[in-house]
Amino acid sequence: MGHDAVKIEIIDANLASENAASTLPTVVRSPRSKMTYNKGNESIAHVKARQEDSTKLSSLISELEERPNYNLLSDTMFEQLQQWKSSLETWDENQLDGMKHKTCIPLKVGSRPIDPHSMKERNLNYKGEKNFYSKPHGQGKVIFENGDWMCGEFVDGMRHGLGTMKTGLEFARYLDGRVDYCKVSFIDGTFVADKLEGPGKIECDNKDVLVCNFVQGVVHGFTKLFDSNKKLKQVCWYQNGLPYGYSWQFCQGGGCLVGELDQFGNFSGSQMAFLYPDLKTGLYGVFSCGRMVSAGPASVQLATKRDNIFCLQFKRLTGSGYNFDLATKQIISSRPLLRDPYEMEHVVVAQCKDIHKGEGLFARKYVPANTILAFYNGVKLEGKDCIKSDTWEEDAYKIMDLLETEETESGVLDIPPEYQDTQHYCASLAHKANHSFKPNAS
Repeated sequence: MGHDAVKIEIIDANLASENAASTLPTVVRSPRSKMTYNKGNESIAHVKARQEDSTKLSSLISELEERPNYNLLSDTMFEQLQQWKSSLETWDENQLDGMKHKTCIPLKVGSRPIDPHSMKERNLNYKGEKNFYSKPHGQGKVIFENGDWMCGEFVDGMRHGLGTMKTGLEFARYLDGRVDYCKVSFIDGTFVADKLEGPGKIECDNKDVLVCNFVQGVVHGFTKLFDSNKKLKQVCWYQNGLPYGYSWQFCQGGGCLVGELDQFGNFSGSQMAFLYPDLKTGLYGVFSCGRMVSAGPASVQLATKRDNIFCLQFKRLTGSGYNFDLATKQIISSRPLLRDPYEMEHVVVAQCKDIHKGEGLFARKYVPANTILAFYNGVKLEGKDCIKSDTWEEDAYKIMDLLETEETESGVLDIPPEYQDTQHYCASLAHKANHSFKPNAS
């Protein structure tokens, strides 16, 4: 709220001539009274007092808006946010988290089930226990015509109970800011009357695991996506087989993409944010399918838990705008002097006590152990394009032999000589801590 939001109105209390009572005398208060009403006019003192109060209110509002560190996130709320995040990141082989967080939203008619099979299909092959009427009953295994199979419990000819299914069908999955279709390898869950129902797990062909809820064979409810190393990748709700609602995508390096997914399940909109590892600092603005289009520095003001997911409210801070800026083989950054807001809060580059050691990276404040302080960036080279030097000093800023993962490619990160001085490059500062193999920090 700014100055323009405070409006002063002086209401004319003069009665219209046709409504005035001419027989009534003019009311004049005693001299002891602080205010005098004559013909309905407000006194000058009253008007002046109202103006002073309005000025004070406007000044207070402006002061609150201009405070750079104004933050409503209480310590208690922050602790709850940390505990929630830690509890989600824990992998449990027997976890049935979905059972506690079912959705009340009814399933839409026509939603595509992840398991389209039925025991009424022709040309299926069943091996296992049967009842008096020769129907599958008890433990068994059924192989469908297309090669998919299910092994588990059967009751009166239907899949009913715990079971594991092998299939090559595809389902909609959230992947790096957008919805993409992924092939399924295995499904673990409970069958009710031949349909998947309740908590279960879906293992993708890339070994990712989606812990989810099924409603009539459709993914519908609270979900958690883990990678092949059982590291949490994303948390959101599914509705009618598609991601929807507020989402947390856990990025490499400790940050998160947080915000309300669009109608197609993509991380797109004008109120999205990249949240730094401290869970307080962010870049808030416009994103498209997980890519930052235009965002500015922001701080978390409020965290409210809704449907087992924390929804964050951000306050924009003054500062430069940011956008997706990927390093290449030739260019480290299109804006090499644009400081990272998170690093500005935590570290500073200064001259070392020993002048022969040059610049070093220093913490601005006390930080607990295992706190991420800065980020390493550089031009991205393939191994064949990187020439190793005979001296360590010339390779001091190179990170060699990066292992290839699902999210990164193998190769080398390097800070070229022209960018090693902070006067030419300071968009990331972790390379300033990479100057000695002798430990000088603890």
